[in-house]
Amino acid sequence: HPRFNPRRKTMCSAGEAITDIIAKWNTKGLESVEVGKICWLEHVNMNIPNKEVADIFYLQGMGFAQDPRVATWMNLGQQQLHVGKSKDDPPRAQLMNGWIGLSMNCLPALLIRLNTVKNLLKDTSFSFEDLTDKPEEKDKFVEVTCPFGNKFRVHSAAAEQWKVKGNEGITYVQMWCKTGTAQKLAAFYANNFNCPTPLKDQYSTEVSIVGMGVGTKFIFQEDDKAYTHGLADFSGVHVCIYISEYASMYRKMKPIITDKGAQVHSNPRFTHIDLCDTEEEALQYQQFRFYWLTDADDKTTLLELEHETRSMYHKNFLQTLPCL
Repeated sequence: HPRFNPRRKTMCSAGEAITDIIAKWNTKGLESVEVGKICWLEHVNMNIPNKEVADIFYLQGMGFAQDPRVATWMNLGQQQLHVGKSKDDPPRAQLMNGWIGLSMNCLPALLIRLNTVKNLLKDTSFSFEDLTDKPEEKDKFVEVTCPFGNKFRVHSAAAEQWKVKGNEGITYVQMWCKTGTAQKLAAFYANNFNCPTPLKDQYSTEVSIVGMGVGTKFIFQEDDKAYTHGLADFSGVHVCIYISEYASMYRKMKPIITDKGAQVHSNPRFTHIDLCDTEEEALQYQQFRFYWLTDADDKTTLLELEHETRSMYHKNFLQTLPCL
């Protein structure tokens, strides 16, 4: 296969860019608007070591809206990034092992904001680059690295393929994975949650794309070096999803014991807000947590990523969020 350039490409075939891939997804007819049991991705949670620095970046620079209920919830459209203060000693940043694709209404305004905070964040990992006017680039986006090292690609919500329910939001999450696991990771979501993977036969086995509800996709890209390099900082990141058939999925996943331990259990960090070790608790809190994406054949762990998994009866489902 042609060599993959992790800085510019998202697919391993020569000349393929994520813009082309999403455009092809959106032309798959009825299949392109299908959802499985996962109907909505609400937030991505990544702990940070310094809230003051995070506020400068996310609020002043990126233009997220701070949720009035919890100061560490950063709102964009009807989705969020949760950036809670790390309780590690010393505090550490949790980093997505890949990057997060965002959709925003006005990229020129974003660039103005990022320039405004540049000096305030000069002693951090913060950087950005405008790739919207480079003719050699198929993907048109603003590439941003947060003060702690998380990477974002910000696309224009003026283009239909980047919109999330017609709005700004988290349009995709790209994650590195080990060689030989991209299709197996897609199969985990397809087999357990009936998630659509309509492009699975059009590209090499080194990449897979999974529909994660309305408007958001997971992209798994094989690269052993990138995967290993980012693995330690990825530990502890979690995503929050809403699903249908909540009771049957809890009963299906709760008995599973993986090579890493029980698939479903309460997170000690969040026992003050939710528990899921019994059906009564899963009903009371309207959510459970599972932790490992596993091989359908031998049940070995392919990737660790905690999923905060909620019923559509949960009080926060498709809530109206304050936005700029």
